[in-house]
Amino acid sequence: MLEENPKTIDLMKVLLEVRYIPSYLRFFVISKRKYLRLYNGRISESWQAQEFGIVRGMKLERGDILDFFAKLEFLISELIRIKLLGFYSKKTHLLDALLDSTDFYSKIRVLRKWKLINGKLEGKIIAAKEVRNGFAHNWDKYEVVYKEKLITHNFAEFKKDMEEIFDELLVCYNKEQKKLDMDKIIKKIKDFDKKQSDKKTERK
Repeated sequence: MLEENPKTIDLMKVLLEVRYIPSYLRFFVISKRKYLRLYNGRISESWQAQEFGIVRGMKLERGDILDFFAKLEFLISELIRIKLLGFYSKKTHLLDALLDSTDFYSKIRVLRKWKLINGKLEGKIIAAKEVRNGFAHNWDKYEVVYKEKLITHNFAEFKKDMEEIFDELLVCYNKEQKKLDMDKIIKKIKDFDKKQSDKKTERK
């Protein structure tokens, strides 16, 4: 269960209110009920943070499974990003290049080495990844195995495990997020917005 931080809500409001945001910023902000993502100047948000898209509504179809794992890897990458750079950094594009060239297992090992996740969660994620590989490389779902059983026979258990993985990763992410100085980040965003607005006014 995520603990709410009023400063996180304040940051979300500011991001949605300002007109100008530095193009180099990469934000993934979560609260108890909502998430907000900023990437290349585009903001996307949802009021269903605990679900994060597709865990409970996921069907035993290749597209749903691969989409789920894309979001799982995204969350893992963002956990690495927030640990290294926080929310406000001009170097985030350099980390993008590094993360894009780093395989899934290596990212998991990094999280474990940094003690952001424990061995039990690491094992769960690695076991789950085998399902992703199965759907990516096999002809159909009747050839995919999870925990030594065909996924068609234990899909309910798989979904339950995936929800637990997501919840645990969200808790890990929120712990790192709470370490950031939100007031300082908000001030930088507002200052940048004002500076750009003033420049536009001067041109008129």
